[in-house]
Amino acid sequence: MTIVPESKLFALPARRCRSPAHGGFLRGWKRESVETSCPWTMASSTDYDDEGRKLMASLTAAAASSSNLYNPMDAIWKDEATGGTVFVGNVTAAQEAKKRGITHVVNCTDDMANFCEGAGVKYLRFNVAYWQAAGDSRKYHPATQSEIMQFVQTVFDFVDAALRGGGQVLVHCLAGAHRAGTTGCLLIMYKTGMGQQEAIRTAKKLRGIINPIGGLPELLRTYEAGRAKGSAKTCAAS
Repeated sequence: MTIVPESKLFALPARRCRSPAHGGFLRGWKRESVETSCPWTMASSTDYDDEGRKLMASLTAAAASSSNLYNPMDAIWKDEATGGTVFVGNVTAAQEAKKRGITHVVNCTDDMANFCEGAGVKYLRFNVAYWQAAGDSRKYHPATQSEIMQFVQTVFDFVDAALRGGGQVLVHCLAGAHRAGTTGCLLIMYKTGMGQQEAIRTAKKLRGIINPIGGLPELLRTYEAGRAKGSAKTCAAS
C-alpha cells in the first residue's frame, strides 16, 4: 500500500478560524435553532458549509487567472495489491460519482444528499463535524473516548472493505477541504501510522486545499492519543 505520488495542485494559504467556544467542544456548523435546543452547548463557531462556500468561490476566482487547477477530487491513497483508491473531493465529484467510476462514498456531511444511492454506489454517512458526539447531532452529552474511537473506526472499516475489493472510494463534503479533508487525514494516519501533523502535510501535498479547521484538528489529536493507548485497531489488524 502506498500514498499516491504528489501531483501539482493549487494550494490556498491556510485560513485562520475562530477559536471554539466554551472549552472547544465541537458543535459544527449547525443552525441556531439546533444549537439552542441542545443541553450541552459547548459549541464551535465554525460554520463548515459557509467556509466551504467561501473557499470554492476563492478557488473559482483564482482559477480564472491561473494555470493551477482546483480538482473536484484528488487521490490520497492507493492499494497496490487491489488497485483500490481513496479520493477526497467536493460536491461536484459527489454528484458525478457514478460517472467518475466511484463505487463507495463517505459523505462527511449530515445534510447533503447521497446523490448516487440506488445506482450501485455504496454509502457511509460520516458526520465528522459532530465527532465529539460520535457523529450524532441529537446526542445530549459528549461521547466518551471509546465511543469516539468506535465512530472513527466505522469509516476505517468501510474504506478497508472497499479497498479489499478494488473499490474506488470518494470521501467528500462541500468543498473537499475541511470535513472531508480531515477524514482524509484520519485515513492517512490509520494507513501509515503517521502522527497528525505529518498526515496533514502529506494530505496537503496530494490535495492542496485540505485544511482541518475549527474543532477538527482536535479529532486528529484524539485519534492519535487513542491509538497510542492501544484503544484503536491498527491497519494491519483490520
